[in-house]
Amino acid sequence: MDTQSDSQSSSVSRTTVVEMVVGLAVLVVIHLLFLLVSTGRMANADVGLTCAFILTLGTLLDGIRGNWRMIVLGLALGLLTIGMAIVEQYVWVLLIVALLAIAMLLIGARLTRHRKAGA
Repeated sequence: MDTQSDSQSSSVSRTTVVEMVVGLAVLVVIHLLFLLVSTGRMANADVGLTCAFILTLGTLLDGIRGNWRMIVLGLALGLLTIGMAIVEQYVWVLLIVALLAIAMLLIGARLTRHRKAGA
């Protein structure tokens, strides 16, 4: 009985460590991008979109390792970033993608609730 408890706690701590390493890596890469801006090697507009893509990747990786809702959030961030690159009016793109992400999360939560109630 003790062995199962130890293996579960070690897997939880391992998952937590992996998520923390991914989050830290995202922060380090974003910091390095701003370092490139301060040295004049990259423009401000470029670094904004690049940071958004890095956050998208980090969120998707977190979703793959953990909660499916983070995958939805990562996809929404990716769509948002693509929309920001194409459209000049960021506010409308933000609003549309945010509403779509909220709708997807609510639908997903409702579906999982119905599955649990039926089981």
